Formats: sequence, C-alpha cells, structure tokens
Amino acid sequence: QINDLDLRNLRRCCTSLENGDEIQACILLETDLAATDIPLYLQYIAAFTLGNLRAGWPFNDYNTALIHFNTAHTAALKIPALDRASLALAMAGECYGYLQKWDLATENLQKALDLAKQSENQLATMKCQIRLGRICRLQGKLDEARTLFEAKLPNELSNQTQIRMQ
Repeated sequence: QINDLDLRNLRRCCTSLENGDEIQACILLETDLAATDIPLYLQYIAAFTLGNLRAGWPFNDYNTALIHFNTAHTAALKIPALDRASLALAMAGECYGYLQKWDLATENLQKALDLAKQSENQLATMKCQIRLGRICRLQGKLDEARTLFEAKLPNELSNQTQIRMQ
C-alpha cells in the first residue's frame, strides 16, 4: 500500500538530504508538521526525522530536537506503535543527556525501556539498556550501569549478534 501513502514533502526532504541540504530538508519537514490534517504515521516520521536532523551536525540543537522527539512519541502512542514510541523517548533521553539534564535523561530512557519491553521488541530493549547504562555511568552510578550493560540478551538476538561479529 506504499503507493497510497500521503508522503507530502517527505520525498523532497529525502532528495534534499541526498544533496546535502539539511536546512531545506528541515524546512520541508516543518511545513508538513504545521499541517493540521497530517496523518499520524507521517507526523511520527516527520517529527522523528526532524528531531534527528536538529540533534545532529550541523545544528546540534538538542532543545529543538526534544520538541520533535516528544511530538513523534505522542504520535506513535496514538497510532499505536509502542516500539516507535520507545525509540522517540530514547532519543529524547539522549538529548537530555547531551544537555546534562541527567534526571530527565534517566526518566525518559527508563520509560523508553519500559515501552520497549512492553512491545516485546528485543533490539529496542537492548538499545535502551545500553543508553540508560551510559547515562548511569556518566552519573557515577557504576553498579547500576554494570547491571544494565550485563543484562542477558535473549538467545536469538545473541546468536544474531555473534553471527554479525564473525
């Protein structure tokens, strides 16, 4: 059903990114997000992509990225797509980490971890544990970080990781 999707400016945004024009890509995504009739799936994609663009180089604008990741989180909950909501919260937690707002980083990453577990997405769970472990380590909570880093991977995920490493 891809042909039936209303992608609005997303295709042009991708072309702008291919051409190295992050500013134009952001403008196109912001235009889509400003529309009142934007479908939830597109709101999630546009907000999540815009959050990643704003958090990355050349912008490093974590406060603006937070707004977009929170918009993506809300859209994903309404769809409902818990694994996507988890991903958006995890990215918000990363932004708070860069801003050195440790309590907010920990809170968002813990909520992201809980959503990832609830959605039974093992890869998302593992990534949230690693991100949360990094924040704990930066705060000097080494035992808590170690527990998160040493959490056992489910067998099938562990086997996939070993195959990739060989």
